[in-house]
Amino acid sequence: MGGSNTTAAVLHTTRALLWISSQAARAARRLADQFVEPVDARRRPSDPDADDPAPFVAFSELTVPEGGEPRLDAAFRNRLGAVERAPGFRGLEVWADQARPTEYSMVTWWDSRESFQQYLRSEDHRRSHDRIPTGPLGPRPRSFRRFRVVAR
Repeated sequence: MGGSNTTAAVLHTTRALLWISSQAARAARRLADQFVEPVDARRRPSDPDADDPAPFVAFSELTVPEGGEPRLDAAFRNRLGAVERAPGFRGLEVWADQARPTEYSMVTWWDSRESFQQYLRSEDHRRSHDRIPTGPLGPRPRSFRRFRVVAR
């Protein structure tokens, strides 16, 4: 009898953690929709000699509890890769802070704000976020920022 109570408790906890993770992903999308503005970027990150402008850069900061770094690193290394097919997508980099190893920055370059927002509403974006590690060691959004490129 005690085993079924334990199983029920584990299932309840798992469902609660999945719900919390989905709420965090939704909140991050809403935050991006609210605060995303075009910035003056001059070149694609993957081709520094390109002549075409990249008018929009999205910069997200994440934090992960201590011990969650290996899972998050693996999740980024084994990404779904669907964003690469999104219209207007130009590039993505994920940075792990060397001084604060539980802090990450994710930078994406887009043709336009509209391209970025369209991707945020896409099924590919939802599927990619479904793959993010969850639970107590899962990442949490910290901030969303935008920058203007002044020099390269």
